[in-house]
Amino acid sequence: MKMNPLKSLISIEEAHKIIGNSIKPISEVEYIDILELEGRVSAEDIISPMDVPPFRRASMDGFAIKSSDTFNASAENPILLECIDIIQAGDVPKKEIKSGECVQIATGAMVPNSADSVIQVELTELINGKVQIISPIAPGTNISKAGIDLKKGEIVVRKGDVFTPGKIGALASINKTSVLVYKKPRVAIIPTGNEIAKLGSSLKEGQVYDINTYTIATLVKKNGGNPIIFDIIPDEIQKIESAILKGLEYDIILLSGGSSVGERDLNIKIIQKYGKVLFHGVQIKPGKPTLYGLIKDKPILNLPGYPTSCLTNSYIFLVPIIRKLGNLPPERPRTIQAKLSKKIVSRLGRHQIYTVRLENGYAIPVFKESGAITSIAWADGYIEIPYNVDLLEKDEIVNVYLF
Repeated sequence: MKMNPLKSLISIEEAHKIIGNSIKPISEVEYIDILELEGRVSAEDIISPMDVPPFRRASMDGFAIKSSDTFNASAENPILLECIDIIQAGDVPKKEIKSGECVQIATGAMVPNSADSVIQVELTELINGKVQIISPIAPGTNISKAGIDLKKGEIVVRKGDVFTPGKIGALASINKTSVLVYKKPRVAIIPTGNEIAKLGSSLKEGQVYDINTYTIATLVKKNGGNPIIFDIIPDEIQKIESAILKGLEYDIILLSGGSSVGERDLNIKIIQKYGKVLFHGVQIKPGKPTLYGLIKDKPILNLPGYPTSCLTNSYIFLVPIIRKLGNLPPERPRTIQAKLSKKIVSRLGRHQIYTVRLENGYAIPVFKESGAITSIAWADGYIEIPYNVDLLEKDEIVNVYLF
């Protein structure tokens, strides 16, 4: 069988630089309902058309009063105020408070204009139907001013912000029901290979079920993308070419399989025919034959077919592409330190990604081989072994990057 070895490998850092320089964020926008906003990116500055809250409200259960009535109050000289009304949340005050009077008020209720403070109920006592106060209270106490949360004309959400539950709550407070957001990146997922069988079908001799489509699609969704799944394409250049050209309708083409050096690895020839290969081969294990290029300015990423290689390289290369396309900020890695449960020997010159499981403060290696999906399914995360390190000792402290 004719083989075409990879002539040179680039570093992960160089691969990221090439990818980053070739990706332009999506500019197309759409309006969506407030309930669909979580994780989406605002395509506009959203300005508050009103004060929030639109009125003064009590921040405690208690009594709305004129603070001047309490200035001489003490335990030896208690002040008694007549309670003339009760105001619940949602009520509109109907009575004006005069000196010597107060109204009972609930948290969140509108404070009468004639009151300038609210004394909390725990600091009062009811005596013969009157409210006793034994200490002075300052003006403005326990009152939230109109607009203390948001002022009319203030920016609620900025263009480029990612919507979180808190930001969505702020929109609800100003009666914003739909918002302009950037469209999600559409990722054409094209599985290739005669050895891949569709889920639900019967396996033929020499075949395995399609794993990569489902791991990739899940990761795409998790990072704000919209996966478009193609049928499995056999190792026939015309059919692969046709699928890739159809994939140009979308924002990125993702191929799994056919990136290696076998004589049936046809994908690179198609990319070279219609576009440009930007790199083929990365100093990483697993996933060395990762291929990346552009066709008509559309990024095309070809990941290895072995499931663990495919998924780990999706975390490393695909996730940054999707997030940049979707106007999302780079993912913040979640890490935890742990002791290595056993010695690991690596290979100099290759940046190794090694999956581990966490247990009782230890990082326990679970990597079997690139073709074993349990190498990652049973892992909590991975450690990185740099190019210039060939040995990690047992009990050595390592950083675990959590999935």
